[in-house]
Amino acid sequence: MKIFNKIIAFLLLPCWLWAQSDTSDWDIKATIAKYKPANGAKVPSNIRNILGATHCNGRYYFTKEPFLIEGARKLDSMGYGVLKLWLNKAVKKNYPFNSEWEMPTTANLVTVASHPYYKQAMSFPFSTIVLTNTGVGGSGVIWKLSVAALEKEEKEIYALSKYLLETYKERKVDFIIQNWEGDWLYRGGSEDTNWKEDSVPNDIAQRSAGMIAWFNARQKGVERARTEVKKSKCRVLHAVEVNKVMDCIRGIPGLTSNVLPQISPDLVSWSSYDGLDKEGIQLYKGVDYIRKNMNPSGYLKGNVVYIGEIGIPEEVANNKNQQVITERWDNYMGVLLAQKVPYIIQWELYCNEPKTEEVSYLVKENEKMRGFWLIRPDGTPGFAQQYFNKLLK
Repeated sequence: MKIFNKIIAFLLLPCWLWAQSDTSDWDIKATIAKYKPANGAKVPSNIRNILGATHCNGRYYFTKEPFLIEGARKLDSMGYGVLKLWLNKAVKKNYPFNSEWEMPTTANLVTVASHPYYKQAMSFPFSTIVLTNTGVGGSGVIWKLSVAALEKEEKEIYALSKYLLETYKERKVDFIIQNWEGDWLYRGGSEDTNWKEDSVPNDIAQRSAGMIAWFNARQKGVERARTEVKKSKCRVLHAVEVNKVMDCIRGIPGLTSNVLPQISPDLVSWSSYDGLDKEGIQLYKGVDYIRKNMNPSGYLKGNVVYIGEIGIPEEVANNKNQQVITERWDNYMGVLLAQKVPYIIQWELYCNEPKTEEVSYLVKENEKMRGFWLIRPDGTPGFAQQYFNKLLK
């Protein structure tokens, strides 16, 4: 009998070890399944104010309106309540079509935000408008900015925040000022800087200190404006965007592990491509990890993490199946509804990424783009849009 029991135990040992090592993943999968809309989970009544998309540098258009306004109008008409724009001086590059930009050489962030195109785009009834800008106070590597450049950064963010609070004081709307993918800035500004465990530079402390100073300057600018403009229905928030969360979990230095615990932004954005496994398990773990590492300002209740970028390239070979894409999105929605993420921002409204650099700037063929879209170049809705549309309705 003892020999028989030992044999059974030996045979079951691999199963036991497998179950033990994946217990937390199974728990996460069960939670995701519970919150998946396809499984009958309740979609929040305010889903319009959770879902949104980025409009920036798309490679096609459909009307004669200035490109910035066309995109904002289109997103609003489709029922989304969150709009993400790029707010910097590169307006001709970001919003080129049917537009006559007349920006003075002395333009600052307020000059851009007060331009008639931006004012009209931001006049649509979005509940939240995210404004992305990076390095307004200086040039070069962000973590090497001088004291003078950091002071200029704080002043520009302060001026923009005060302008928004005063201009939209009679409207209940949230503006979120954020950077773009801060881990690339931490690594030197290049998306090609992929660190490994054995290739991390030896100046991590200096990089971290520089990024801490930069984010503190931006937060200070927002807070100073909020202190001065007290009676406004509009709110201005400052977010830090991270994008290499999974590397931090593996022990590679990054914003989430080395910078977030030392600063106090209002909330944190995750450009979440590094966490987009098909089942959503890594996405779930990433949100948890960011929450545990952040030290928020206290202006909002709790440790608020939102998804500043998320998207699936629908024209890549393995992604052309609508059923596969819909299932992935439903997994991600299960994660983000379970985690009570306040904003989920699709990249993007019109795709900005051609498959090859040889493609002309203006694109009319779907197959020439990678497929980060809600609306395809031929005007038809992408798989993501078809999925989101069911949630919105």
